[in-house]
Amino acid sequence: MADWLGDSDLAALRPYFELSGDPVVLLLDRLSGDEQRAVLRAEGLSAGEADAFLREATDRALGDFLENPQNLIMLQRAVQAGTWPSTRKELFEFSTRIMLKEFDSDRARSGSGIYTTDEVRPAAGAICAARLISDIEAISLADHETSTTIPSYRSLTMFPPEKVIAALGRRVFVAGPAPESVDYAHRTTAEYLAAGWLSDAVRNGMPFTRLQALMGIDGHPAPELRGLYAWLALHLDLPEHVDRLIDTDPYGVLTYGDAASLTRSSCAHLVRALGKLSETDPWFRSGNWQSPAIAALSRIDMVDEFRAVLRSNNAGFGVRSIVVEAVATGTPMPALKGDLVAVVLRNQSPYAERLYALIALLRIGPEGEAAAEAAFHQLGADVSALRLRAEMIHRMYGRPFGPADITTLLTSMAESGDDEASTGVLYTLAEHMPLGDIPTVLDGLQPATRAAGANWRIGWEVARFIDRLLIRAWREIINIEPARALQWLRLRNSYSGGYSGGRTDNLRAAVRARPALLRSVTDHFFETFVPDKDRWLRLARFREITFFQVTPEEMLAQMTAHMGRVPAGSEKELFLYEAAFAMTFSMGGQHAVMAFEQLYALASNRADLRAVRDASTSCEVPSGLLDRPRRNGGDPQHNLETQRRNFERDADAIRNGNHLGWLTWAAQVYFGLFRDLDEAARPRERRVETLGEANTQTALEGFLAALSRTNFPKDLSGNK
Repeated sequence: MADWLGDSDLAALRPYFELSGDPVVLLLDRLSGDEQRAVLRAEGLSAGEADAFLREATDRALGDFLENPQNLIMLQRAVQAGTWPSTRKELFEFSTRIMLKEFDSDRARSGSGIYTTDEVRPAAGAICAARLISDIEAISLADHETSTTIPSYRSLTMFPPEKVIAALGRRVFVAGPAPESVDYAHRTTAEYLAAGWLSDAVRNGMPFTRLQALMGIDGHPAPELRGLYAWLALHLDLPEHVDRLIDTDPYGVLTYGDAASLTRSSCAHLVRALGKLSETDPWFRSGNWQSPAIAALSRIDMVDEFRAVLRSNNAGFGVRSIVVEAVATGTPMPALKGDLVAVVLRNQSPYAERLYALIALLRIGPEGEAAAEAAFHQLGADVSALRLRAEMIHRMYGRPFGPADITTLLTSMAESGDDEASTGVLYTLAEHMPLGDIPTVLDGLQPATRAAGANWRIGWEVARFIDRLLIRAWREIINIEPARALQWLRLRNSYSGGYSGGRTDNLRAAVRARPALLRSVTDHFFETFVPDKDRWLRLARFREITFFQVTPEEMLAQMTAHMGRVPAGSEKELFLYEAAFAMTFSMGGQHAVMAFEQLYALASNRADLRAVRDASTSCEVPSGLLDRPRRNGGDPQHNLETQRRNFERDADAIRNGNHLGWLTWAAQVYFGLFRDLDEAARPRERRVETLGEANTQTALEGFLAALSRTNFPKDLSGNK
């Protein structure tokens, strides 16, 4: 296997492979999760310890160390005593020291491996600074310059060449874009090392203004150097320099650096600088909303600064959002409990700000939860308030919120009339509610009314919520009373309207997967069926709410079974008999024929059933429907003579059996298929009366000729 040194290693290996050809170069893929666990198990960790270690490393942004077996082992041994970094700066210090250390004991005894981490660190920082600030792509391992964009390692003249090459051989660097070149392994690590070296340079006499000029314009860093700029604020120990760095890019210092490692005065200055930025550029967070580094701003010594922001009527949206997000994701701040409650209840704040304030409250503990519960009952009916109620119910379900609060929430949503009130607020509730509470919630919901101006968005959202509950109920609740299940399906239908989609498909599948329950629901439906004026609508609606999963055969079986349970001649029996006939028409195959015959026979000895049967199997023709003008209109005799002349004109083609049109017409006359013919006359008499004796003879000859043909003409469909 060739390491990252590339051609130089291949050249060293080539003499050993001269007889069998060039060496095969293998690529080491990243370790999968299972492979990572296997490596840790080999190091003596149990399965549980390995999983916990991987989770901890990922949470601490050390995932890069998990992808390579040597790095993984190196990380595990470095923290085997359980000492993990507590701040982002400690994390980078920890990781860079590991990556700069030579762990191979054989290489550490000679050559470039003899240098310690502290000895190669300055050279590594200088290399990273040159790579980040200069317009170069990598560092060449060649002794002489071959490219202006990939200069030789010897161009770093401030360090002995052997230390530069030693630094380039550590894990902080990897193979570059060209042969015999290297580049930094991770940009963030390179920024941290470069900032450390540049800070030392400032302390050793480099003018701070010159450093700023190297990194941007008018003190503002170039976008690609914001990470390096942020770490400078952590490495420099002169407050005036740190404040200048913060003033020119406060959000960059916050998100790329580590606010937890700033001094108290610098951290307070950062909060105030963010406030000023928020006044001039309210949307400075646009495009970069999520950053784990924001949590580091939440420090106990920042309570006064945070309170000043939250209580200010002039604090911009940007800085307010940062403060509540920091408290929601960083160190809990019990001292801000009252201020956080005020944010939760503040209608002027956007939903995200109020949600982060709620999360921050709940992280305080029991006192925060009690404050959130009190705020729950003070929230209004605006969109954000309804969404916050849903979040509170979900996050504090069972302490003290429960099913009754969900039904109250849905009622409030329906009464709000706000098109956006329901967007996504119920998803989490439906998925995480205890299974045993689902029946109580479904029983407590009232069907939607189809009032004028009803809000379809709310109905859609509630229908989706009920869909999720019903899917869970039909799949997981073993005993569901048929009456209850039918009520739930009707409830869902009252909100759904024309709503359909993936959830409906899943619910349909769940209903289909429990045929016994579906049969019980169908039996209950017919048992309680009332044949009032809406009987046909009620029957159709039942098939709709059960997603047509009750087959026509099952419907017919239920109808005929319930006919035998009701008094003979009752209105319900007669309707079920009529509906059963209609159901056979939607069935297919021999079973439909047999079912129809059985239903037909039931009315043989009963006049009341016979009346229903006759009405179901016949259609009365309205009087006068067939009293239409003759087909050709005008004088019948004149029309007949015109037809005979036209017939005689084509006599030769007819006699030879080639004119299928006239032969077809003559056959229709013979069989009396035209409405203006005398159906009581004998067929020959009818033909002679219409065609005449001579034309009749011509038609007979044509029929005989057509039957004698061997070259059958094609019909209209093209078949012979």
